[in-house]
Order: sequence, then structure tokens, then C-alpha cells
Amino acid sequence: MGSAYLTALSGLQANSSAINMTASNLANLNTTGFKSQNASFSDLLANEMEVPGMTTALGTAQPAAMWEFQQGAVETGQASLDAAISNNPNRFFVTENATGGAVYTRAGDFRTGQDSAGNNVLLSQSGNVVEGYAIGANGQVSATMGEVVLPATHAAAATSQINVQANLDSSSAAGSITSYSQTIDDAAGKTHTLTLDFTKGTAAGSWTLTAQVDGQATSGSAALQFDSGGNLTSPASFTIDANGQTIAMPLLDANGNGMLTQYASSSALGQFGQNGTAGSDVTGYSIADGGMVVASCADGSTMNVAQLAVAQIGNPETMTALGNGDFTVTTNTMGYAALSAASGAAPYFGNAISTGTEITGSALEQSTTNMAAQLTNLMVYQNAYAANSKMLTTNDQMQQDLISLVM
Repeated sequence: MGSAYLTALSGLQANSSAINMTASNLANLNTTGFKSQNASFSDLLANEMEVPGMTTALGTAQPAAMWEFQQGAVETGQASLDAAISNNPNRFFVTENATGGAVYTRAGDFRTGQDSAGNNVLLSQSGNVVEGYAIGANGQVSATMGEVVLPATHAAAATSQINVQANLDSSSAAGSITSYSQTIDDAAGKTHTLTLDFTKGTAAGSWTLTAQVDGQATSGSAALQFDSGGNLTSPASFTIDANGQTIAMPLLDANGNGMLTQYASSSALGQFGQNGTAGSDVTGYSIADGGMVVASCADGSTMNVAQLAVAQIGNPETMTALGNGDFTVTTNTMGYAALSAASGAAPYFGNAISTGTEITGSALEQSTTNMAAQLTNLMVYQNAYAANSKMLTTNDQMQQDLISLVM
């Protein structure tokens, strides 16, 4: 009957552990990105408990905690720096801890802060630096993963292209001039006035385009030619030399359609845009759909700063939980060497596009804890605990009865 004590004791310990797991799941019912655990029970052989000469089943082993990496519900309308992975439970945001180790999380409730070097960066709620792919001045996404550094200013950028849509009155007299003006920026952020002068020619459909910067004529001109329908046929573009600053002016769009027209109506400017900026202070940051980190500027402009990095982990249940929704890989995790080093190289890393991941901005993934299921499990484990307790009292009573017979 001694083995009955061991059997009952294993049951008490196992169900107590399962109750603890259930309690943790329920406690994290509202924890962002939390993944619930299931208790996986298995039988325990006597020789595993070092009972000599016995190999039969003798109770239960401590239940294994199995993480449930399922997709949690996504709640939108959250803070501007919140983000949620919304289509794949095997994708994770990538962060780096103070020692340079790679840490993975589904909790996208990010905030601003500083790294060890004093740079303004994006942080997870654990204080880890969030990783991403920087956006260059040309708008291209970097191939190298690194900290998401948040700029304090939007640097000045010289105007390199203007886009003009306008109509030139076909009834204008030969030699008449139609002018349109727009401010442009140089590399230092200083603004200048660019004026485009259109002079009507003597030949049908002909005009000459010239430019001035701050009232000073620039070199070069373009001979514009319109067909009988008022559509521009040539040239395709015009280049302006603004005191050494080259500015391109497309005259035909990608489909070969003219940006300028010559209709029998008053000359009018439809659009005059330019891609330069005088520079501005950054007033705030947000995360857009697709994981794009965006800076908002005082002048009303925005700029893309970086795109959040995503890790693809095929067997996330092998990872180790660190708390606060953070996980680290183990030697059993697919791609362990690359993931532990957080090299940022494919096939384990990428952005939302390259990994086929949907990232929703201003949203958070909710806990995967199913309260109804957990409460049901709690009753099952409680009844099992009570049954094993009854086994102990029953065995004790049998021992007392045997002693009474002997005495």
C-alpha cells in the first residue's frame, strides 16, 4: 500500500501544477499578446520514481507546460505607436536586450525611449530596443536590420523635381507670355521662387518654355508642341538649372500623356508640386499598417522612418518565456543559430512584405486565454486534486485497519 501514497502524491503535485498554469492564464486574460499554456499530463512508471523491482504505472509525471501559439484577436483604435501581427501566430516582432541578445515578442505596445548610446529609439514595454529596416532618403528600405532610430527633425532636402499641370489658352496672341510661380528649396532649406514662363509662338501649337529663379533667368529652354486637339506631343521633359541645382520637370507622364494642354479656354494652373523641403521639427511618431514607422513634422509633412522587422519561427513552442510577453529561442528552435544572433538575414527575418505578415497599426493583439475553457479546466483539475486527496485518506484508513487486525 506504500506505492499508493506515491501515486496519490504524484497526482496532487501534477494537478497543483496544472491549477497554477490555469491561474496564470486567467491572470493574463487582458495581457497584450499573451499566449496561454496547456498542461500536458503523462503517466509515470515506478522505475522512474526509483521504486526497486517495479515497472508498472505509478501515478503521473509533472505536466509539461505547452504554449498555445494561436492568433489572438486584434483590437484596433489603440495608441499611435501600437502594432499587432494579425494573420500568423508564427511571426514575431524582433527586439534586442541590453546585452545584445535577440528577444521576440507578440506584444506591440511600443513606446519611445533611449538606447545605451543616448539615441532616441523605439522600445518594447520590456525596455528592449525594437529592430527594423531603415528607410533611406531615396525611399528605399534598407537590407540591413538595426535599431529603429527616431529622428528629432526632418532634414532639409533640395528640390529635384517639379510636377506641373496647366492649360495654355490656344487663343493667346503670338508673343504673349503666361507665367506660373512656385517656391522651391535648396539643400540648406532656404526657399526660392521659381517662375515658369510660357511664350506663345507664331506656328500653330507652338510655345517656348523658360524659367526664372528669384527673378533671374536660367539657361536653356524647351520648344513645346501641341497637336490640333490641344495635347502636348513634345518634348518629354525640361531640365532647369537653378544656380547649380538641377530640377527635372516631366512634361509627359508614364503613359505618354501631356502634363500641359492647349485648349480654347483661359490659361489656368491645375497643379504645381515640388519634392523639396525646408526641414522641420518632428512632433510625433506613429506605426502605420504594414509596420511602417512614420514621423509627423511641424510643417504638416510626414516621413517614413523605418519598417518593423519580423521574425519567422516555425516551432515557437520550443522557445523559452522571459516574462512581459518576451521569448528567446532554444537549441530546439528552427534556425536557432541565426535567430539567436538576430542577424536580420532571410529566411528567418524580413519586413511585413517579404515575410507575408499583416501588421495593423494602432492596434494590439489580445491574450489567447479562453476564459470559459480555463474555468472548465480549473474544475477538472480541482476534482482530480480532491480525488487524489481522497486516495491518501483512504490508504491511511486501510493502514489503520490493518494495524488494528494485527494488534
